[in-house]
Amino acid sequence: MGQHKTSIHWERDTGHFNIKSFNRDHVIRFENGVAINATSAPEYTGNLELISPEDLLVAAISSCHMMTFLAIASLKNWLVQTYNDQAQGFLEENSRGRVMMNRVILQPQVLFSGSNLPTSKEQEDIHFKAKRSGFITNSVRTSISIQPHF
Repeated sequence: MGQHKTSIHWERDTGHFNIKSFNRDHVIRFENGVAINATSAPEYTGNLELISPEDLLVAAISSCHMMTFLAIASLKNWLVQTYNDQAQGFLEENSRGRVMMNRVILQPQVLFSGSNLPTSKEQEDIHFKAKRSGFITNSVRTSISIQPHF
């Protein structure tokens, strides 16, 4: 159905290699040539100015939900004007005591235009279907909750 490739490059930039102080900065390159500078989460001595894998995971969940939501809305002939989300992810211990991105909260706010406007209930239904159908959502064990703002 689809294949997605990335490459990662990191290199040591000091004479030592110590768990508390080695450089976490690295480059992620995508197939289309886009590159982003990334690091570990700040809690794990990452660079506050760069993106962490945890940030990318939360963004991927939010983006996937949005794209699925937009596709469903389009099929229902609802004209989406804007879609904004303030997503939050929480690194926490799971029931086995392992740290993971245990839960993500999406807080989408969608503005529709035109004469064919969905009700709040219909919007909730689209969010439910988008959560159930999203490729990324279906790929993670993270608990994902949707708290739409109407």
